[in-house]
Amino acid sequence: MKREECQLSDGDLVLRPIGIQDLEAVFPYVSNPDIPEFMAWEAHKEIEETREFIQRLEDNFGNDKGITWSIFYKGEFAGIFSIIAILRKHRALIYNRAELAYW
Repeated sequence: MKREECQLSDGDLVLRPIGIQDLEAVFPYVSNPDIPEFMAWEAHKEIEETREFIQRLEDNFGNDKGITWSIFYKGEFAGIFSIIAILRKHRALIYNRAELAYW
């Protein structure tokens, strides 16, 4: 599936695959120590950390390991959600499972 095929919108709410174009919108949130308090990662100190974070999320889509959407409400960034840890099979077993993550 192509990234552009994964965008959803109802007018006010837009969900689109995260990309480098979201860097300036995402950085204030991931650098705020209150937000990642309950996450698996520390608050970003430099915007370059956020750039690398977004690149990893884009790479996950490219290698079928997950997809992360940026959430925009009325044109303003509102968070992200991901379908991650996609596992279709392991050895002879077929799992077809994934995890949902959001903030």
